[in-house]
Amino acid sequence: MVSARAHLHDIRRAELACVAPLLPDGRLRVLEIGGGDGFLAAELHRRYGWIAAVDVPDFARSTPSLYPVVKFDGLRLPFADETFDLVFTSHVLEHVSDLPRLQAEIRRIMTGRGCAVHVLPSATWRLWTIATHYATLPRRILRRLKRGATSDRAGQRRPTLRERVLAAAIDHRHGARGATVSELWLYSRFAWCRLFQRTGFQVRAVRSLGLYYTGYSLLGARLSMGRRQRLAGLLGSASVAYLLAPDPES
Repeated sequence: MVSARAHLHDIRRAELACVAPLLPDGRLRVLEIGGGDGFLAAELHRRYGWIAAVDVPDFARSTPSLYPVVKFDGLRLPFADETFDLVFTSHVLEHVSDLPRLQAEIRRIMTGRGCAVHVLPSATWRLWTIATHYATLPRRILRRLKRGATSDRAGQRRPTLRERVLAAAIDHRHGARGATVSELWLYSRFAWCRLFQRTGFQVRAVRSLGLYYTGYSLLGARLSMGRRQRLAGLLGSASVAYLLAPDPES
């Protein structure tokens, strides 16, 4: 049986293959923000030969790292000005509360001819995640009820039955901004492009990555990448890639 981690790696590898036409060629200095367990950094290392990866301490993984990931405070990137030719993120920016500040940092460490590629969730992903939240609700309520019988800390109040059911029933926001429903707007192409333009970047290309999945992964690895691609043609792609360059007039 394929583990959840391996399944996520398969998704990210397939997305990276779709992003490849947007990535510049050559021996570049690359930075990945949001390195996680180092999986994508290792994949990018095979393409470019050298890459630095950073992430905040909250995202430290208990599983072995596949590539060195430097921890940073989430505010200032620990690199000198104009260090990198390419900045890459995958499903990271939606979790950043102060995006203008991070965008300013990206511009600072990027060379004048550099670019950024951001893979981000789409409004389609948010819509289908809301739908599958309710489709999987009975299973998650049962899981919460079973877990609720124990307490992690001595003396901690045990959640009531009502609290456990409500915790499973509420569909919380995915990212750091807005609410569940407003993410339908925040994850739209128009909203992302407007944000990038307001923070000093030109949007050079936008590419749908052509994979269907939701935040609850109903079928997981049992649904092949080929089938996910075909479903994306009917139901929409879960993610979109944006190629950006610094706006010289900003």
